[in-house]
Amino acid sequence: MDHLWSIMEQVNLVTNIHKAYEQKIVYIETLIMKLEDEVLNTPAPSTGEEEDEATSRQFQVRQKLTDLEMQKEVFNTWATRYKKLKAMYEKHSNADGTPNMEPGAGRDPTAEPRRARSPARDKPRNDAKGLKHPVLDVKMPAL
Repeated sequence: MDHLWSIMEQVNLVTNIHKAYEQKIVYIETLIMKLEDEVLNTPAPSTGEEEDEATSRQFQVRQKLTDLEMQKEVFNTWATRYKKLKAMYEKHSNADGTPNMEPGAGRDPTAEPRRARSPARDKPRNDAKGLKHPVLDVKMPAL
């Protein structure tokens, strides 16, 4: 039962980390969008050196946006795993998130009881032996 309490602590920790990462990604995205607006709204370059610098800045902003998209994909993968694990934990917890210590508590009380296992019976075979026709085996005595 101590394992359930340690799992609850881990779930709470990961929940807080999940929220923090979500906020960080949104914040970084807004910063990159502001940077892109600033780069695009700069005055037109008058010399070749300024033009190279403006092109370089635009390329760097595009690179940051590409990196951000890759990080969002990684975060979404992680978030999907987190949600699946949290759903599994919620099956074994109370409504307030504490572990349920009662035996058999992970089941839905409104669900129908399970059927007992049916007795073993001879089922038709699907392998090669089941498909083979019976053959009459006739052995002749040696001469």
